[in-house]
Amino acid sequence: MARAFLSCLASLTVAVSCAALSPRASAQPTSPATAPAGDAAEAGRVYLSQSLAAVQWARRYAETAARSGRPEGFDVDRYLAELDAVAQGLQRYLWPEGPSPGALTPVEITGQFLLEGLRGRDAQPSREPQP
Repeated sequence: MARAFLSCLASLTVAVSCAALSPRASAQPTSPATAPAGDAAEAGRVYLSQSLAAVQWARRYAETAARSGRPEGFDVDRYLAELDAVAQGLQRYLWPEGPSPGALTPVEITGQFLLEGLRGRDAQPSREPQP
C-alpha cells in the first residue's frame, strides 16, 4: 500500500515539475507566443490557471498520502509548504487584490421592505416585525 502511494506521489511530482517546461516541450498544439499580443497574454493566463488547478490537485494527493501513512524518506510537510507557496503566488498574480471593500453595515431586509420598494413607496422602519 505504501509503495502505491510512493509511486503515485513520485508520478505527481514528475507531472508538476514537467509543468515548468517551456511551451515548445509540451504537447499543446499552440503556444501563447504564436497568438497576437492581446491573445497571447490571455492564453498565458489560461495556462497559469490550469497550472494552479494542477497544483491544487497535487496538494490534495499529498494530503491523502500523508493521512494514509507518511512515506519514508519523503518530507510531505515541506512538499505541502512548497505547493502552498506556488499556489499563493499564482493566485496573487491571477486574481490581484483590489481596493479594500470598506466598512460593512449590517442590514435586515424583510418582505415588507421589498414589497414597499416594488410599489415605489419609501420603506418605513418598524420596531415590530410584520407577519
